[in-house]
Amino acid sequence: MLTEAPTQRTFLLDELGRLDPAAAADYAKIILASMDSADEWAVALRNLARGDTSADGRALLEQKTTQLLQYEPWQQNPSVGYLEA
Repeated sequence: MLTEAPTQRTFLLDELGRLDPAAAADYAKIILASMDSADEWAVALRNLARGDTSADGRALLEQKTTQLLQYEPWQQNPSVGYLEA
């Protein structure tokens, strides 16, 4: 659970992960389809890891984690969420 959230949307993603891990994992796949926010990606990756333990879920988690770590704009100006991820 986040101790503080940079946006209300990030807070709500965190809450969804707490209340319904399977639904949060499904929604994480939508977030991970575009690279809009490193903070949202961090929460989405966590939600995916907790809510989808299938082989496909693990493969997507590995792929998206690698993508997060190699994305230069987020590397050059890392947010707290990026650093936590």
